[in-house]
Amino acid sequence: MVNGSIGSSIGLPKVSVVIPVYNAEDTVVDWIDSVLGQDFPDLEIIVVDDGSNDGSGVLCDNCARRDSRVKVIHQKNKGRSAARGVGTIMSQAKWIGYVDSDDTLPKDAISRLYAKAIDDVDVVLGNGYKFSKGRRCPKISIEEFRHMVVRAEGPIGVPWGCLFRRSVLTSWVWDIPREINMGEDYVFWLRVIFQTRKPVNVIYEKVYDKGADTTCANFKWNAGYALAIHELRKGAIPEHLWATYMSDTISDRLVNLLDVACCQPCRLWRHSRFYMELKEDIGKYGYDVPLKTKLYLLLPSLWMRRMYSKLSDLKNKWI
Repeated sequence: MVNGSIGSSIGLPKVSVVIPVYNAEDTVVDWIDSVLGQDFPDLEIIVVDDGSNDGSGVLCDNCARRDSRVKVIHQKNKGRSAARGVGTIMSQAKWIGYVDSDDTLPKDAISRLYAKAIDDVDVVLGNGYKFSKGRRCPKISIEEFRHMVVRAEGPIGVPWGCLFRRSVLTSWVWDIPREINMGEDYVFWLRVIFQTRKPVNVIYEKVYDKGADTTCANFKWNAGYALAIHELRKGAIPEHLWATYMSDTISDRLVNLLDVACCQPCRLWRHSRFYMELKEDIGKYGYDVPLKTKLYLLLPSLWMRRMYSKLSDLKNKWI
């Protein structure tokens, strides 16, 4: 079911903003209002109610009735990635952005992003201030940016606070297995960035306010899940470029391994396929594993690794 007029070929908006909604009645109206209040009026908002069983769907319909730029799609629950994919298909603009239902945008976010959406780029990345302080290049070559994506560097790895040209958002980029509910945005980025050869424009100011992310807070890594993410990564990187990005994949897999080691006892991951393949690639490509990573993985018990992680988090927070 769709509320609002979708499909007109006359007077198409310049930007479509897609939001997946699931049981977000406490925040969804504030989000929609933050987009409607942008100083860039030439936009449409595609809200995908992903089978909510609270009052979210009714609230979204009310927003559509008071502003014709809001279109609401109601569907059975299929997961966040599928909802984004449906919203992308139903959108009309040449440039598309994504926001989640518990987030808000600064008033000038879309206008600043759109100002960088020029002919020679397919992606505009916001919130670049999260990169290391030494990186302030307004345009990054596609070769360098691909390395950054594979490493999940800085603000890369989430679709929020960005604009994407429609041509790179094929149906495949959001066709992600539903069971992948942590890291699906990383897979999305991998699929997008290997479909373009154009440089990426970066805005180094804040263009997005992220709400609470309960998925990250509650997720428990395991070796099987880390392997599933890696298989999707291998499917996104063209085979002839695999060696080029091997060092980057090892770097990100080591981060995943640290997460696994903080959630599982050694006996559950030391003989896993994920760990054995990573160990083989480290040896084959001569990757230099940081000493602190080696020491962490050598800690004999799960509680010691968790304590080390908590102390490291405190150090990073206060120092």
